[in-house]
Amino acid sequence: MDLAIVETPPSAWKAILDWMERHEEHGPDLADAQLVALAGTDASLRIWSYDQEFSTIWRRTDGSRVPTTPR
Repeated sequence: MDLAIVETPPSAWKAILDWMERHEEHGPDLADAQLVALAGTDASLRIWSYDQEFSTIWRRTDGSRVPTTPR
């Protein structure tokens, strides 16, 4: 498995803050929002997280699940 550190581009901040506002009833944090936004920019990216909210609540802006590793 290849790992990469991906920086948040300045152009992504509006989408990140909009996503946080849309999901505010679930209490997302900034890290969750950044990961979801980054996962939405490249179909090959997978998020490494044990946070169950990625499989139960969080969705990309298109409504699809956030791809995670490990599954």
